[in-house]
Amino acid sequence: MQFRFQRVHSSDDEWMVQAYFSRNNHDAPRQAAICIDTVKGKPVVCPGGYPAPPRYVATGQTLEAGIDQLQTRFNIEFQRNQRLAPDWRAVWGAEVRQETVESLRYFNTTGSLDGTLARAYLNLEWRAHPDVLLQGGAMLEHHYFTGTDVSPRLALNYALADGHTLRLNLSQAYRSPTFFEQRGNLTYYTTTGLPVVQAFAPSDPLQPERILSREIGYVGVYPRAHLQLDAKFFHDTIYDYINSKGSPARFDNRDDFSVRGGDLQLGWQPVPALRLSAQYARTFIHADESIDRDLEDSAPRNTFSLLARYELGHGWLASAGVYRSGRMKWLSDGDWTGAFTRWDARLARRWSWQGHQMEAALAGQNLGADYNEFRDSNIFSRRVYASFSVAW
Repeated sequence: MQFRFQRVHSSDDEWMVQAYFSRNNHDAPRQAAICIDTVKGKPVVCPGGYPAPPRYVATGQTLEAGIDQLQTRFNIEFQRNQRLAPDWRAVWGAEVRQETVESLRYFNTTGSLDGTLARAYLNLEWRAHPDVLLQGGAMLEHHYFTGTDVSPRLALNYALADGHTLRLNLSQAYRSPTFFEQRGNLTYYTTTGLPVVQAFAPSDPLQPERILSREIGYVGVYPRAHLQLDAKFFHDTIYDYINSKGSPARFDNRDDFSVRGGDLQLGWQPVPALRLSAQYARTFIHADESIDRDLEDSAPRNTFSLLARYELGHGWLASAGVYRSGRMKWLSDGDWTGAFTRWDARLARRWSWQGHQMEAALAGQNLGADYNEFRDSNIFSRRVYASFSVAW
């Protein structure tokens, strides 16, 4: 449920207040037979659900292996956008969020965990010169686990020539631990209430992850060729990375690692009815195996996309896209996803009826070969669906 109210006094002065409440309940009971793995000497779920001697020997016990989780979030935010002077603009605001979670499976308690997050922010924009735009700001945040942090940001936009702009960005941000990272207590029991194994235990107080981001970019517009180019190079350093180890596993802060790469976007509109865009990104992650053995492979080295949109006339609109992604290893319990190519297409018809905008569309997703997401069992196959929308 969401509420949003916006008041626009002028093009240089407006404010907004919004609030939302969400509730997510996941209840999936499941039971599984328990065997003893005679090779590893510990209890496991029987492969295929049945004992397989001589290695997997029946115990006569049944495991409560289901998932129970109830999450709620209430958020209220205020934001003001205004011009302070001919060369100065400001965006400022504040936000308060209340979060709760209940789960006997993940926290080994029937009670609920809750916390309140509060933040305030201010961003200023100064047109120091017709060719120079400076942007700076900071966010003050208080988190229920990690206390108070300040996240600053500074950016410079310099017009090299008409239609050609250089961008420099430097920012710092924080990611606080989740309820599970800080207080997770994942313990499995039999249906008779006997503990079988404790997979995760509560952690010692964690520090937030700190991300230092540096970026240099260029935006160029070439009217004669109907082209627009957007290129950037970035170098991020993540400090106090949060990961788990041990048995039972506990989360702790590790050493830092870096992510660097570049992104190139090219747009071409030779005629008003046709738009083409291409995007290419290359990413390198440098991390020691002691931080996370899968971290360096957790993002595809290369990604590419090509999108086309054409207005056929009389309200008809056709679009298509092809996406290419390199192989990667999902973190946590995820598996490898091999390199894949995905094809999407969409045909839509728009019209007006009694003052309302209508749209009917037919869309196809992944019209080529299947690929997996996160787990080998999560197969993204070909999908075709129709949609209808009315704008009031």
